[in-house]
Amino acid sequence: MTMKINLPVYNHAGLRRVTQLRPFLKPDDTLMVVSGNVDKPLNLVWVAQSLSFLEGFPARVLVATAGLAHLEQLAGAELNTQGLVYIYEPNFANVPEFSWDAATTLKNLEQAAATVRLRGQRVAFKPTGRPLAQASLQKHGWHYGAFAERVDTLLVQTQTYCHGGRFAEAVEKLGLECAAQLGKTYTQVTVDPAARNGVAPETAAACAKLAAKHGFAGVTVWWSPRFTDRAVRFLQLCTETL
Repeated sequence: MTMKINLPVYNHAGLRRVTQLRPFLKPDDTLMVVSGNVDKPLNLVWVAQSLSFLEGFPARVLVATAGLAHLEQLAGAELNTQGLVYIYEPNFANVPEFSWDAATTLKNLEQAAATVRLRGQRVAFKPTGRPLAQASLQKHGWHYGAFAERVDTLLVQTQTYCHGGRFAEAVEKLGLECAAQLGKTYTQVTVDPAARNGVAPETAAACAKLAAKHGFAGVTVWWSPRFTDRAVRFLQLCTETL
């Protein structure tokens, strides 16, 4: 079984260190340049420089940002990339439109998709995965299959469940909701030990292997250039087992 890898790059140090991960990349994998996340400004100059640096890497390149306002700026920048990613998280200053309400979220997603496709780009959605196994949020009626139907790629942030030991429960629910869209749906793990949801590479690989058994297309691997060795170890384990 094979699984595609999606690696974020979000600062200058990451650009320098990602060269160490290059030997593990395949043509179907992706590098995701991230700018304007959480409460940070969108830096189009840095994005363009990053895309230029990553030319020639054996992977596709996406550009991700948080919020509709930033996404519109990206779409208008005419970047040489294989797609744009709409990050959708609660309590992000850059995503004032965020809502737990399912209908509002679908409306926001449809606006994002229309904005990106109007410029001839492919669109990906990167929502929080908390409603998958958090009972207090399930009442809002989020359905990840409905999200997947509206985009080219769905990148669900499941890292909290890999960290919390409930990954099997979360991916089973996600798999049921996205049964017809598994070929475009990714889970996520974090190998940055300084991050709240960071886990050991071995734990992350076990979660990725479980997701692969469910038929998901790939996994986003959040990593830190300060701990590149952990990302290398994760990728080594995936090469051996996936």
